[in-house]
Amino acid sequence: MNAYFISNVGNIDVEKMMGWGKKEKGTLNEIGYGNLYSIEKRETLRNKGEWNDIVNHKEYRKILKAAECFEGLHTIVEAYEPDYVAVLSWEEHKFVDKISTIWRNDLSVEGIVEVSDIPGRRTKLLWSNHPTRYKFLRINQKKMISIIAEGFRKIHYAG
Repeated sequence: MNAYFISNVGNIDVEKMMGWGKKEKGTLNEIGYGNLYSIEKRETLRNKGEWNDIVNHKEYRKILKAAECFEGLHTIVEAYEPDYVAVLSWEEHKFVDKISTIWRNDLSVEGIVEVSDIPGRRTKLLWSNHPTRYKFLRINQKKMISIIAEGFRKIHYAG
């Protein structure tokens, strides 16, 4: 995937990506993704209509608290040392509180995407808003992808 990314970073075509078929989308299987929370949050459970299925809220809160040590970017960086990590989050920089970062203001994109180096690691971090937040900023999906892609271009060419 890294070779593909390097050879195509300057040519990210959002229009083409929006029309990808099943075969092209298979490339995305090489990208790890997921939720950094190991236990579903109460808000998510409520939105799914599952909060009332939790019979013991006190025990749920205990489990939630115990799981915090596994949550955060530091776990992923230490375990996998990826080349790039994109964090799309409602809470700015929440996931980087246990890891040292050097924020690169020179690589910011439209004040929406921020980029960071992680000292002593090859991993580059791209932080931006949760995709739903872009709606509130009146930024459509195509523009959102373009902004995030520009962040990746800047990370790659900055070295």
